[in-house]
Amino acid sequence: MSEPRIEPAGKDRFQVKRDMIFSTVRELLSETRPLFQNTKRLELDLSQVNRTDSAGLALLLEWIDEAEKQGGKLALEGLPESLLAIARLSQMDEILSPYVAGKGRVGKK
Repeated sequence: MSEPRIEPAGKDRFQVKRDMIFSTVRELLSETRPLFQNTKRLELDLSQVNRTDSAGLALLLEWIDEAEKQGGKLALEGLPESLLAIARLSQMDEILSPYVAGKGRVGKK
């Protein structure tokens, strides 16, 4: 099992690396919460995420909630296909859609 990591990738932009699964999302949430402070727009690139499950989807919803609490905007990029499939199956794709940018769109195939 790999430890979650968040790495800077530019101004207010971060690369999420490794797994977004039940055993890692709590640590990822703790690591990302401070990123939402002091920024009006936060970009998270998930293209380096190896594995994900429904806990990864729950984490995305937590990030959306955190951004809204802080009065900022959130852009999610590079969502893994497995995460998009979970979002579609659980009918959460419409909730995520406004936050997903570029490749990795949430819309139905």
